[in-house]
Amino acid sequence: MSEAGLESYNPSEQNEGVDAAALEQMREKMAAARAQMAQDKKQEQKQKKQEDSLFEALFVLVKQLGPKDPRVQYITACLRYNIPAETILAMIAISFQTIQKITGLELTSPRDTVTAEQQQALIVSNNLGAQNLPIHVRFNLDIWIKSINKTVFEKPAQNHKAIYNPYTSKQCIAAMKNLISFMAQDYMQREQVPFNAQNIISFVDVFIENLAERLEKQIQSTQKLETNEST
Repeated sequence: MSEAGLESYNPSEQNEGVDAAALEQMREKMAAARAQMAQDKKQEQKQKKQEDSLFEALFVLVKQLGPKDPRVQYITACLRYNIPAETILAMIAISFQTIQKITGLELTSPRDTVTAEQQQALIVSNNLGAQNLPIHVRFNLDIWIKSINKTVFEKPAQNHKAIYNPYTSKQCIAAMKNLISFMAQDYMQREQVPFNAQNIISFVDVFIENLAERLEKQIQSTQKLETNEST
């Protein structure tokens, strides 16, 4: 067979038009991409391990309390609607020292001093009590509520997915309200502070509705930003 119709291939000729600097830049980008993928995988594994650990802590607590404990009923309702374990732990931390250690919630005692500046920053009203709340009780309720808010916004996508599930959104929000309302009353009862149950329920209702609204706005803002960056 004649070779006259075939073009000879010379690698050196093919590479004459390739910029060495461009090749090096491409290699660097590929190396950076591989490193990022490895880092992302490592982070995902770390996050999964942490989530498993938090769920295990929640499971142990539920087992200890037993199925007849009303707190277990409210906790399992939240689990039913896929509220992250970290968020549930934040919602119940005010009543359990073991959970406080996990979540980092640091409550104050009647002997501790609450400064005037700290008192001005409180969002929890005195009307949750049948009379003026002891300052340490009000302060503890306040930092607990703020810790719930902080926890939700540390993983906004996961919490948003649960709260705004189109099929169970109302039930999920109701489960969160019920658990927080019950834990607030449980805490005040243990502190032997008379409380107004309806005022607590109303406060929690406003807090959760506001939290859900702010969470939705943040997710929308993030999605809009990502869309703008991709165009």
